[in-house]
Amino acid sequence: MSAASWRVTSASRRGSSHGDDVPNQDAVRCASVADSGGHPTLVVAVSDGHGGKRYVRSDIGSQYAVAFHDAAGQYLDGGKMYRLHLPAGIPAKDFWSVVVYDPQTRSLLQTDQRFPSLSSQKPDLNVNPDTSVDIYFGPEPPPGKAANWVQTIPGKGWFVALRLYGPLEPWFDQTWRPGEFEVLP
Repeated sequence: MSAASWRVTSASRRGSSHGDDVPNQDAVRCASVADSGGHPTLVVAVSDGHGGKRYVRSDIGSQYAVAFHDAAGQYLDGGKMYRLHLPAGIPAKDFWSVVVYDPQTRSLLQTDQRFPSLSSQKPDLNVNPDTSVDIYFGPEPPPGKAANWVQTIPGKGWFVALRLYGPLEPWFDQTWRPGEFEVLP
């Protein structure tokens, strides 16, 4: 992804030489690697079984990207307010979600919200007229934006995973890209 904050971290387990809907466990290789920020990330590489890349069919399975930094290259800070713009045409046939994690435990960030996440399945999610979505992250919701807010904890770092379920071609050909984390006043 050319968006500086985002890293693609896993590929679909769906699609194989056995048919489009059958997971080929022999073709899936998992490895723990460290991104440039020093945080381990699970990477799933799908092999064609002959030492080459396996291109997965779009619209099945899932794809993930993670972000640890804001647009200025600074680690995401739980005491700051951020806006993430997901441009129109989010390439997910089934649904998409953003989930906030604790970099120390690699578990969901513990906040007063039951789940530190938002998804296209949330009934009261505010979608912009052009179908883009603005998501806000910070200790308190910005005025009038509570439906699109994920709580963070002052003094604590965090990172986010963007998950696309039933990813579509604009994800694979990178004609659609998530925005950067913009620090708000």
